[in-house]
Amino acid sequence: MLECFLWHRREVLTRRSVFELRKARERAHIQEGLAVALDNVDEIIALIKASPTPADARRGLMGRLWHSPTVAEMLARAALDATRPEGLGIEYGLSQSGYLLSEAQAQAILELRLQRLTGLERGPVSSATGSSATTPNCSNGSPT
Repeated sequence: MLECFLWHRREVLTRRSVFELRKARERAHIQEGLAVALDNVDEIIALIKASPTPADARRGLMGRLWHSPTVAEMLARAALDATRPEGLGIEYGLSQSGYLLSEAQAQAILELRLQRLTGLERGPVSSATGSSATTPNCSNGSPT
């Protein structure tokens, strides 16, 4: 009986840890896109203003490579795939020639409030990007 309980408890903790890791990677992926937006804020605003529809703006954001020293530095400290969500194509993310935004990142940029682009808000985006690349929050050795 105790063996069954321990097996069940281990299974629950494993599933929860995997779920939290998946969510952390998704959050970190979005934060990467926002960091790219901060590094290219003027170009991104110009692209969005010139686009006739949000769908065109999203395609424009996804259709070119972006230069992002912030993301390159962040990913140099972490594993390159630490923030890659499951199922994301290998063409997205950082490459030798630049950063290609995914659809989720482009949508997050389009939904971004301009107030978050001010100097006061750059710190929280950068710190969230760095902390999201880590594993899920664990206290006392077990995931929460």
